Amino acid sequence: MDFFNAVGEYFESIGADIHASYDSMWRSRNRANSEDKRAKSASATGIVTERDAALMELPRYVYELGARARVLDAGANGIERIDDAIGTLSMLKTVRLDANALTALPRTFTNLVTIRTLVLRGNALKELPHDIGNLIALEELDVSDNALTSVPKSLGACLKLRRFNASANAMSTVEDFECLGTCVELEKIVLSKNKDMEGCLPVSW
Repeated sequence: MDFFNAVGEYFESIGADIHASYDSMWRSRNRANSEDKRAKSASATGIVTERDAALMELPRYVYELGARARVLDAGANGIERIDDAIGTLSMLKTVRLDANALTALPRTFTNLVTIRTLVLRGNALKELPHDIGNLIALEELDVSDNALTSVPKSLGACLKLRRFNASANAMSTVEDFECLGTCVELEKIVLSKNKDMEGCLPVSW
């Protein structure tokens, strides 16, 4: 009786392994098909939608879009780095990379001079590109919930900036934001939850 039980358990185990392998293969195939569909849609519309897609990096098709890309939404993933090839998406208007694991932006990021909305909330950024002022079309910048200790002075060159959120970072002094005095269209600044921040509002404001 023990022999037949053992044989039965063996075949049950084999069956479970086959089922798991088939399930894994099916999920992989579905992911590939889904990405292929999103790639075709992005090529046709210029809108990249990869939010909450369990990504560790941007799919290669994103970089291949070049100047066709208008919107990039890859928030709520586990992306740790962005390839330098991002600089080829020269006509991007909106970039949402919130809730990822980015610690820095690539050096080519500031080539994206047509960006109007940039959302980097909820990453692990310690600094912004020193030449972020190159983003002359920028109207909204959200870098809240990161690890920033200051902002580049060149940010003052973003003369169209209307909304700026740098809350929940590691900023220590309000004086770092004096550069924003040149942003005459600025409507809203949020600097809350920077617990070590000291100083008075800059005179330039």
